[in-house]
Amino acid sequence: MFKVALKGVRARWGRVLTTAIAVMLGVAFVAGTLVLSDTITRVFKDLFADVNEGTDAIVRAQSTFNDGFGTEIRGRIDQSVLTDVLGTDGVAEADGQVQGFAQFVDAGGDPVGNPGQGAPTLGFSWPEVPQLNPFVLVEGEEPRGANQVAVDKATADDEDFEVGDTVSVLTQAEPQEFTISGIVKFGSADSPAGATVALFDLPTAQGLIAEPGKFDQISVVAADGVSQEELVDRLVANLPTDQSLEAVTGAEISEESQDAIEEQLSFFTTFLLVFAVIAVIVGAFVIYNTFGILVAQRGRELALLRAIGASRRQIIGSVLVEASFGAVVGAVAGLVGGIALAAGLRSALNAFGGELPEGPLVIEANTIIVGVLLAFGGSLGSLRINEAVVGALAAWLPRRDLTVRHVIGERDWAELTEQA
Repeated sequence: MFKVALKGVRARWGRVLTTAIAVMLGVAFVAGTLVLSDTITRVFKDLFADVNEGTDAIVRAQSTFNDGFGTEIRGRIDQSVLTDVLGTDGVAEADGQVQGFAQFVDAGGDPVGNPGQGAPTLGFSWPEVPQLNPFVLVEGEEPRGANQVAVDKATADDEDFEVGDTVSVLTQAEPQEFTISGIVKFGSADSPAGATVALFDLPTAQGLIAEPGKFDQISVVAADGVSQEELVDRLVANLPTDQSLEAVTGAEISEESQDAIEEQLSFFTTFLLVFAVIAVIVGAFVIYNTFGILVAQRGRELALLRAIGASRRQIIGSVLVEASFGAVVGAVAGLVGGIALAAGLRSALNAFGGELPEGPLVIEANTIIVGVLLAFGGSLGSLRINEAVVGALAAWLPRRDLTVRHVIGERDWAELTEQA
């Protein structure tokens, strides 16, 4: 019966190919979405782990408040806390940092970026301790003085900013013109998750995007032989009790950043999966209709097989072979197509300003498993609907010779009985 099934596949290769294509499209959309999502998540997780590698602990305000858009904002801490941190046993280096809103203005006078509908436009103080600085100068120098600013490489490339240019920057203070002192990367990325970045020296940043005499956080480097957990315990014991402060390890900070990126990407992944589900539904209808036609066309053949002694299980099995063949071809082609689709979508995102960090595509085992299950589930699931027809024919056809003659025809019946 297996040979019969293979001959049937060859005889009806066009319809089997149609089924395989339907399976391939559904698998490709789902696999492509999963590969792209896993790749972006992995790349950003590795990126934040890399940029926070030198940070052993963070001191920050303990209390938070919601900004009205679902983001938890922490209060600022007094600059004097830095003295307590530096005086803690086990602290090698520490640096206070601030961040806030800052938006460049292009040559035409229009703001660069749209933080309300896209990536944020951020301002930072330039970290003075190299181990605590996630930014890497690729051209020029760090900002010094009240009239200098450094810009991320992605924004500089997009807006044709160069070192020495004069640019206008919007902050919580009045718009002000600055000279670009340098161009930076965020770790290995041209910008952090597509955001625009303006970097100032600490006093300038405190006056423009934060508060004078205040830090958003203090980053700490541990002395040799002191673990992150030990450092945090010592910091907590030495922090002033009149402020609501906390200390967390660098590993926890990296995990928080990675979780935040994953949450931000969840909407994008859901958006792509909607299209994948639509493709799967359409593919299921195509598969169902294809098998429906195949079963209807094989009425005479099934009757002939039953007449010469094939069991119901063998007949159903022969049809399952055809379904499995389409599922295997569709699964393999769909997984390959999904990887190509993920690569194409990644390039498209970069072309539209996504600024994703470089890195290989991530193909997790669960992507392959989901693709294979989807392929076989779609093919065999649709076939199970039609199996009632197949089973009914297989059980009903041999009951009466007249029924078999009617289904396979008098001439075929005469030839069959003559050979018998």
